[in-house]
Amino acid sequence: MPDVLTTREAEVYNLLRKMGPLSPKKIEDLVGYNNVTAPGKSASRIMCSIRKKGYPVKVAKMGWGKGGSKYSISDDVEPISKTPPIGNDDSPVSDFEIKKDNEKWTIITTKDFKTPEEAMAFAGMDPTIWICYKMDIVNNDWDITAKFGENETERFQTKTNKQIKVKFFFERKIPLAVEDGMEQFLSKRMTPPKFKKIIRKAPKDPHIFVLSMPDAHFGMLAWKEECGESYDTKIASRLFIEAGKTLLNRAAGYNIEKIIIPIGNDLFHMNDITGVTPKQKNRLDVDGRMAKVFNKVLESYIELISFCRDFAPVELIWVRGNHDPESSWYAAKVIEAWYTNATDVNVDTFPSPQKHLVYGKNLLAWTHGDEEPHNSLAGVMAGKWPEDWGNTLFREWHLGHTHKKKEMFTVIGDEMRAGVRIRVIPSLSAKDFWHTCKGYMSIRSAEGYLYSKSNGYSGHFAVNVIDNEIMNKNLKSPSCNR
Repeated sequence: MPDVLTTREAEVYNLLRKMGPLSPKKIEDLVGYNNVTAPGKSASRIMCSIRKKGYPVKVAKMGWGKGGSKYSISDDVEPISKTPPIGNDDSPVSDFEIKKDNEKWTIITTKDFKTPEEAMAFAGMDPTIWICYKMDIVNNDWDITAKFGENETERFQTKTNKQIKVKFFFERKIPLAVEDGMEQFLSKRMTPPKFKKIIRKAPKDPHIFVLSMPDAHFGMLAWKEECGESYDTKIASRLFIEAGKTLLNRAAGYNIEKIIIPIGNDLFHMNDITGVTPKQKNRLDVDGRMAKVFNKVLESYIELISFCRDFAPVELIWVRGNHDPESSWYAAKVIEAWYTNATDVNVDTFPSPQKHLVYGKNLLAWTHGDEEPHNSLAGVMAGKWPEDWGNTLFREWHLGHTHKKKEMFTVIGDEMRAGVRIRVIPSLSAKDFWHTCKGYMSIRSAEGYLYSKSNGYSGHFAVNVIDNEIMNKNLKSPSCNR
């Protein structure tokens, strides 16, 4: 198989096939350039390159008095290209090109693909791994001067060739760093374990308990000398487990029918290996590699869920954050797979930015709180879930994002029972350098909320963090083991 020719080589080759045998001088006259106008591109050099690439060029020595050498090609040889290739004069004759790296691929083609999926299929790309995030269409025009016709008396003509080039830009759906973290975690436990079914009696006056611990920011790095308190992945994990267990122990006296744990909500400080916020691309103070943080998040949740299962069935509800819109979803999907064989653990990974749950007369909803105006959330609830709105009496939103406690009550109409309570939940995480520079101050805390199936909100508990300790106990020795 001959090697690919450049644009000039393809032009000369086709001209020679059509009009040969031709001398080097005649070829240069026909194509309109020579070694002076295009240094290094004399006919002799081009013909030499074509022959080296394996094309059947014949050379006939005509003698000094007869015009020197002449080149020709067998009549039964087809032209190598009816349309010159894309790009500059030295670009290869190709209608499909792929540029690759670990995270992104680019396909450059003149083929008539209707969709990115067709280009992916042609390139052999896995659609479960890659997604097209951009497509560019470029029109290329270039002139070529030659004698277009069989009659040698015809004058040279200039024709404009047109070509449409399409660029498809692909990126990984799951960044390699997160994928590596998943593989490292799952490699320790090759298959989901079998969980023993727990027999529970139906409680009287049943309640649900909501473990509200948003904005944990696993992977954030804060230095005590700069920020007043240190914070890293190890501290985040210990605080998260300690707070969850402490809150659940305080609520153990109630008849808990189910435990709700919102997952996400800026669970991760960063979304991928770049270490910047997804929207504004602000540089973050990051503790370690993404795979390391991902593993620690999964281990922390599995320890907390195992503890919660001794009390009641567990339901995790994924809530999209502004720091971790993808990474927290990946973690939720891994946890969902891990508990495939557990009938008392359910994980909601539905990708809606607003989530809700109906429990008896309660309508509870979650969102991160960075997008929707807070005073419009009552209307969002009524419009998004009208049937559930009509069948409930007690309605609340739980938000994070601001790392501080705040509470509002929005009244729809004149009836207080038609109102919606909006709770902004504080955070366990310390301040990073950026928040310290801004002078933000808030109490680090986590909260757990109790709701009666028939009587609505029953109360809540809180645990505060002081000097990276809860209840004056060192995190290396959790106080809340049952």
